[in-house]
Amino acid sequence: MNEKQMKANLFFTTFAFILSLAINFYITPLISKNLGDAAYGFVSMANDFVSYAAIISAVLNSVSARFVALEIYKNQYEKANKYYSSVFIVNVILAVLLSILGIVFIVQIDGILSVPASLVGDVQITFLLTFLNYIIVLCSSIFTVCTYVTNRLDISGIRNIISYLIKFVIVLLLFNLLEIHMYFIAIATVVSSVFLAVTNIQLTKKLLPKLKFKFSFFDIKYVKILALSGIWMAISNLSQVLMTGLDSVITNTMLGADAMGTLSVSRTIPNAVISAISTIGIIFTPNFVELYAKGKNNELIEACKKSMKVMTVVLGVPIVGVCIFGERFYSLWLPYKTPDEIILIQTLSVLMMIQSVFNMMTISIAQLSVVTNKLKVPVFVSISLGVINILLVIFLVNHTFLGLYAVAGVSSVLFIVRYFLFNPIYAAYTIKAKWYAFYGTVLRCSIPVLVTAAVFAVINRMVKITGWGTFIVVIIFAGAFGYAIIIASLIDIKEFIHKGKKERKSAKD
Repeated sequence: MNEKQMKANLFFTTFAFILSLAINFYITPLISKNLGDAAYGFVSMANDFVSYAAIISAVLNSVSARFVALEIYKNQYEKANKYYSSVFIVNVILAVLLSILGIVFIVQIDGILSVPASLVGDVQITFLLTFLNYIIVLCSSIFTVCTYVTNRLDISGIRNIISYLIKFVIVLLLFNLLEIHMYFIAIATVVSSVFLAVTNIQLTKKLLPKLKFKFSFFDIKYVKILALSGIWMAISNLSQVLMTGLDSVITNTMLGADAMGTLSVSRTIPNAVISAISTIGIIFTPNFVELYAKGKNNELIEACKKSMKVMTVVLGVPIVGVCIFGERFYSLWLPYKTPDEIILIQTLSVLMMIQSVFNMMTISIAQLSVVTNKLKVPVFVSISLGVINILLVIFLVNHTFLGLYAVAGVSSVLFIVRYFLFNPIYAAYTIKAKWYAFYGTVLRCSIPVLVTAAVFAVINRMVKITGWGTFIVVIIFAGAFGYAIIIASLIDIKEFIHKGKKERKSAKD
C-alpha cells in the first residue's frame, strides 16, 4: 500500500467531511427555529427523493469506475474509452427522462405529500433545485473516475473542500442578507456541484489524458456488461431506500409533517456520520482493486485488516462521543427546544447512530464484493432486510405506541445484523479466505471502542457543563483519552518503531 498517498486521501477526505458537517450545524437551527421543524424535514426529504432517482442511475454508475480502472491497469485504453463514453451518453439520456418525471412530481407535490399550505411554494422550489443538482451530478459522474483510477482521492478531497467553502459562503450570504427560505441550501448546493463538475472534467484531461470521450466509442455491448453487474448495486441502493430512505415519507404520511421534522433534525448528526463512513470507507477501494487485479491476495487481506483499524481510529471516538455527550450538545445547539424535545432528539439520534459502530469497522471490506464483482448475495441480503424493515416499521407505527422510535430503531437493529454477521463472512468468501478471517480484527477494534464508551460515560456523569466553553474543553479532554485508548490498542508498536527507523534512515540517505 502507498502509505503516503493513503494518508493524504484520508486527511483531505476527512477534512472535507468536517466542513460539510459545519455547514449542516450552521443551517439546521436556522431553518428549524425560523421556519419550523417541518420545513427542515422537507429539505431532508428532497434529498431522500433524489436517492430514489439514483437507484436507476446506479445500474451503470455504481460499477463504471471499477471497469474503467481494471482496463486502464491492463493498459487496455480502447476498452476503457468505450466504457467511459457509453456511460456518459446513457447518463445524459437518463437525465432527460428523470427531469420530466421530476417536474411532474413537483407540480403535484402538495397532493402527494402532507405539506403545510404556507410551505408549498418553498417546498416546490427546494425539490426543483435538488433535482437539478442531481442532474448535474449524474451527467458529470463519469468524470470522477479519474481520481479513483489514479488513486488520487486527495485531489478529490481538496476539490470537495473548496466546493464546501463555496457552499458555506453562499449560505452565509443568503441567510444573512435575505429573508430566510429553505431552498437557500439547494441554491448553494447547485453552485458547488457546478464547480465540481467543471473541475472533474479538467482533472480527467490532466490525470488521464488517454481517456477520451467520443460518440463513436458508444457501444451497447459495454452498456450491457455494466448493467448486468450494476443492476445488483442498483438493487442494493433500493434496499438502502427501504432501510432508511423511506423514513421521511412514512413519518410524513403516518405521523405528520412536524414529526417528520423532528426525525430530520435527529438524523442530522447520524446522517453526517454515515456519510463520513461511506466517504472515508471507499478511499481504500482503489488499492484493493489494484491488489486484486495483480493477484496479491495475502497483501489484499492485510490491507483490508489495516483499513478496518484505520476506520476505527478515525471514527470510533466521534461516534461514541455523539452517543454519550449528545444530550449536552443538543441542549446547546438547539436552545429553543424544551428538555423533553431534547431528550426525544437525543434518543432518536442514538437509535440511528448505534449501527455506525459496526458499519465503520466493516464498510471497507464490504467493498470487496464490488472489487471482485460478486454482488448478488449482498443484494439479496440487503433487499430482504429492507423489506423486513418497511413491514416492521409500518406495523409498529400502526399497532404500538413506539411511533418515531420504531422508525429510527428498527433499521438500526437490522443494520447491525448485516454489518456484524454478514459483511465479514462474505468479504472473506469473495477473496477465498477463511470465513473468520476478519473477525479477529472486528473483536480487536470493538474492545477499545467499548472501553472508550465507558470512560466517556464516567466523564459525562462527573463533569457539569454550563456552556459551549466548558463543553468544548470536556470534549477535547475526553477525545484525547478516547484516541489514546483506541490508538494504543490498535497500533502495532513493533511495526511503528520499525517504520520510524526506516523513515529516519531514508531521510539521512
